[in-house]
Formats: sequence, C-alpha cells, structure tokens
Amino acid sequence: MARYGPRHPELPPAFFSDFTKMALDESKHFTLLTSRLSALSPSTPYGSLPVHASLWESARVTFPSLRARLAIIHLVHEARGLDVNPGTIDKFRRAGDTDSVKALEIIHADEVTHVTAGHRWFTWICEREGVDPVATFREEVKRNWKGDVKGPFNVEAREKAGMTPDFYEDLRGEMEWDPVQRQGDAGSIQGEPSTATVQVGYD
Repeated sequence: MARYGPRHPELPPAFFSDFTKMALDESKHFTLLTSRLSALSPSTPYGSLPVHASLWESARVTFPSLRARLAIIHLVHEARGLDVNPGTIDKFRRAGDTDSVKALEIIHADEVTHVTAGHRWFTWICEREGVDPVATFREEVKRNWKGDVKGPFNVEAREKAGMTPDFYEDLRGEMEWDPVQRQGDAGSIQGEPSTATVQVGYD
C-alpha cells in the first residue's frame, strides 16, 4: 500500500499506520498457522501442498487504483474471511484442537479490524471524490470481480467492520477482459512482463 503514497499525497499518516498494523498482523497470522501446521503434520511444511492465488490475482487486477484495491482486497476477500472463519473455528473446536481454535480466534478478531480499516479508507476516498460509497463499491466489484459475492454472510461481523448489507447483497462481478493483456498492463507498470493467465473470483 505504501507505493500509493506518491499517487495520493493527500493520504494522512493514519492511513499508513493502519496498513502497517495490518502487515504486522498478517505476518503474525502466518506464524500462527505455520506453527500449527508444523505441530500437527511435521512432514507437511508450508509450501508442500498447492494453494490458490486469488488474492494475488486480485492485487494484480487492482494495481492501478487504490480505490479498487481497497474494495476488492479488503471488502471482498477479507470480508469473506469474516463469513467463513466461525465455521472453521467450530470444526477445530469439535475436533478438540484447542490450540488451533485459539490461533484462529486471534486471526478472526484481527480480520475484523482489517475490514474496518478497508471500509474506513474506502469511504474516506469516496467522500473526497464526492461519490456514494455503497454505489461506488458495487461498481468496483462489477468491474474488477468475476462471479457472485458469495454468502452466507456474517452480518454481525461485517456490520461491526462498517459494512451494511446494502454493500454486498445481490452483488455479482461482471469483469470482462483479456487476461493476458490485463496481466501485461500490470506487469508493464511494475517493470516486469507477465504471461500468466489470471482468474479472479472465489476458488
């Protein structure tokens, strides 16, 4: 997020403080999860199994726009975490894995603050631009997302983070694009060409 600073000199120090905390939280989450993986399955360290790259794919798609980045990464991807985390925690609780439950509860509480920060700064940008946050969010999703914004939704956690149902109910991304061209555009901005095909949506 720091590289958006030169493009947005109006961003206050609080913006960078929020996202510095978020980066620290994410490194903490990685440590919590890899520690549990190591304890439960020492022969299967992180990186042994394939994972999806949808978060990184969305980062590439939203590269040119801070507003789009906040909408898709923080108010779609991270907000989805608020929906699914309680069910995952319950599975580990029923399995008797209290250490994993504790780790995931820490992560879930942090993720609420991440969505809160995403909503705060998305709304801040919309107010400066004189546009409606709800309508603008829905436009960003339609333009930069493919497929439904899935439920069921954790309405309580989302509202705690500032996201009322009018943001996300009955919302579908309608992104139409040439994947190779879009990747090439992002790569050229970054100074590194790419030929990979990106599919943005839930895995």
